[in-house]
Amino acid sequence: MKLLIGDDDAASNQEIVKLVQAAGHEAVSAATDDEVIKLLSTAGGRPNFAILNSATQNLHGLDICKKFRATPTLYYTYFVLMNGKAS
Repeated sequence: MKLLIGDDDAASNQEIVKLVQAAGHEAVSAATDDEVIKLLSTAGGRPNFAILNSATQNLHGLDICKKFRATPTLYYTYFVLMNGKAS
């Protein structure tokens, strides 16, 4: 399974990619909205699953999810939105 990891924090991105790969899956990462949309739109290499930061300065996972769902497509990608805010 191919997973897309979207987080503008490089350390978080790398850690999640390592975990995904250790579980035997392929992982690609992105740090901005534009990178995520490009990877979601790439013919033949689309991820089956996307783990996105819900909202940061450079990445807005909920907006990406809404935009992607509004676009008719022949394939389905599952989305998980994460939030790393500390209280």
